Amino acid sequence: MHRGKPVVIALDSEFLKTHGHVLTRAVAFVPFSARKGTSGSEHQFDGSVVATSTSLHSSLSPSLPVPKRQAFRRATVFGVPIILNLDPVEVMRRADVLPCGHSLALELRTGLVSGERLRTLQERHARSDSKAFLRRTEEATTTTTTTTTFSGNRAWHLEFNSLCPYSIPNIRRADHSWFKAIYSASVHSSEFRGAAMCLDHLKTYGKGRRQERSLSFLLRHHPTLLQEILRVSFSSAEAWCAWLVMCGDLVEKELRQLAEKYRQMSSSPFTPSILMEYDPSYKGVQYKECGNMEEFSYELSRLWYILLRHGGEVGTKLYTYGDMDAKAIQNTLRLSCCMKTRYSPRASQSARLCSPPSQLTGADEASNNKSDSQHVLNPLQPESGQLLTSPYEAKVVDVTRHTLFAASGFRTSPRVIPPLGDALEKAAIVDEAAVRLRSQSDPHNPVWDAKALACITVACGICLG
Repeated sequence: MHRGKPVVIALDSEFLKTHGHVLTRAVAFVPFSARKGTSGSEHQFDGSVVATSTSLHSSLSPSLPVPKRQAFRRATVFGVPIILNLDPVEVMRRADVLPCGHSLALELRTGLVSGERLRTLQERHARSDSKAFLRRTEEATTTTTTTTTFSGNRAWHLEFNSLCPYSIPNIRRADHSWFKAIYSASVHSSEFRGAAMCLDHLKTYGKGRRQERSLSFLLRHHPTLLQEILRVSFSSAEAWCAWLVMCGDLVEKELRQLAEKYRQMSSSPFTPSILMEYDPSYKGVQYKECGNMEEFSYELSRLWYILLRHGGEVGTKLYTYGDMDAKAIQNTLRLSCCMKTRYSPRASQSARLCSPPSQLTGADEASNNKSDSQHVLNPLQPESGQLLTSPYEAKVVDVTRHTLFAASGFRTSPRVIPPLGDALEKAAIVDEAAVRLRSQSDPHNPVWDAKALACITVACGICLG
């Protein structure tokens, strides 16, 4: 018996780091399929494809299979994107570190010390640190081997080019005095230690990316160096705080602009469904904005339930690029699953049985119970059957771990995942939709990222129809 093909969806999410957890604040679902490329695509996009092909042949290892340009090409067909987004005001109210770190890269380059001046500070700090350690080891009669190892490790930690733009604290959720103390107080003073303790929770979000170090990492391991960087970069503690405020304003502005763009592209009430659009110029989306994290989690659970049921017997497959999206989505869905348990009729009945006896009259008690029931059960009970019962139902396929991703030459090292843009560049050799998408580059927009992922999935051969 012929079995139909599953519904395939590419998804991308943007993260919210709050209270020590990484949640999802925006998610885009893009249904897609693949078809044969048009016969004229070789000439229509010839200039872009040739440039891409040349750079790829030089970058890929000779031992790896290199995709070749063929007259028979594929084209990814996108569906109408479905977008859930958290209100930018709520994002800024909850975020411990600023989202949209990519938009702060320029501010870090221009506002903070960098280049030779930064390396001079690092070397001076490394020498001072080594001398202090040597004094301690001489007192403790420690071996020379231990000293050498220690110095090497410390030097490795100090080799960075800038602060990580994804680790800038959201000063709106903190006291300005904490940041002023980091700038002006002695690192051995109780004032500095108290401020560092108040910001210690930021260490949960990591030490930084590549050749960048997070502020929380430097504050914890190299407080003297961090203070030197701040004092060289800013004229006063007030200027340092003003820079953090400015970064927050820039991020909120970008969040608002993207949300407004989605609102303008969405012309109808949010009734999520899988619609395929074969016109590449179509710009519509299905968009819903949520006022708080609880509502966002509830809508995400409901939408995921709908997408899974849409596939019917053949199923629905959702693809991500890397494993971070899956973890953040499951963390977010736990909120709605907890709410579903908390507001279920059985839980409400148990709460009433465990509550102390009421002193109300019969009429007042009946009225009160009715009011409580309306307040507690109405938000979830009408559609309680249309929610995921567990966050682990939200299963995704990580394209970067698929065997065809590496076999197609997209992954040259088992431990290194290429940036999404680099992978899309390779996909443009065999997929004409990828060429169009590269010409409309909009990275960090979840819709664009999800479409790029769809092209990569088709180019790898993971989805071929």
